[in-house]
Amino acid sequence: MLDDKVLLCFSDLMDAELRPRDHTVRVQTSASDRQGARGGRAIFARVGIGEAELSERAKIIWEGLKRCIGAYQQSVANDSMKGAINEQLRYWIVGESNVIRRLVDAEWAPATARPRCSD
Repeated sequence: MLDDKVLLCFSDLMDAELRPRDHTVRVQTSASDRQGARGGRAIFARVGIGEAELSERAKIIWEGLKRCIGAYQQSVANDSMKGAINEQLRYWIVGESNVIRRLVDAEWAPATARPRCSD
């Protein structure tokens, strides 16, 4: 089991480190769209942006958890603690993958898929 101080530290750290990155993803996807990628290339470009961002966020999550455990956890690592660490990693990585998916999908649809106004 992870100490409450570790969880609080980790949660605060993740909010501070991950939320500013959302803007960067929006900027990258907008830049990709402005470069004129069409159809499948546009989707592929956005997938690449999302994949790279998730990889970076996973590293941030892992490093942040290690820092908080090192700062606040007093007990020796055991199977219960390893399970709690894995649970936190899974929770945060799945959560961030959903955030990234929404950011990468936001406001994109090929022109042929956009609804048209009829007179």
